[in-house]
Amino acid sequence: MNKLRFDIMKRIFEISEFNTSKNIDTEAIGQELELDYETRTIILRYLRDEGLIKFLGENGIISRITHKGISEMEKSIKNEPSEHFQPQTVIYNLYNSSNNNIITSSKNSNINISDDIIKIKEIMGSIESKIREDKNIDDLRKKNIADIMEEIKNNLNNNKIPKFSIKNLIDIIGSISSIAGLGISLSQFL
Repeated sequence: MNKLRFDIMKRIFEISEFNTSKNIDTEAIGQELELDYETRTIILRYLRDEGLIKFLGENGIISRITHKGISEMEKSIKNEPSEHFQPQTVIYNLYNSSNNNIITSSKNSNINISDDIIKIKEIMGSIESKIREDKNIDDLRKKNIADIMEEIKNNLNNNKIPKFSIKNLIDIIGSISSIAGLGISLSQFL
């Protein structure tokens, strides 16, 4: 739950642009993070009760970040622990116009989504390999798996872990004995 709280708070922080009077559509953030209504509402109430956001609409559908919320996120992004969040990995991409290069640097932290993305891609590579080898999987099921995996890859390439799509993939491959174990490996990322 802490990771989800951070994810929502981070998006509110990014959208707010340090402006405590900017209205934030938290319903859209919940959809972006593939959260159901109940989970989103519980997290938003927690953030409100801790003084990090202020509700303008029912159950926080429209919210504003508070000064305390901005301060908490700034500490976390600077790789400093705050009252509510642990330090986070921050990746900076700087464009060098003199030689058309992109320079990437990052800070270490306790949470590194890049490691999870690499692990997910490795597991998905194994799934693809097993599917090619397994002659008992019908073409329609292979197509369904390929479509979901393509959606997951697109999200991973944008540094997002699509939990709903991963769950769908796990559900589909769970009944295929040659790859069911790989689905169990994916479940750690839900």
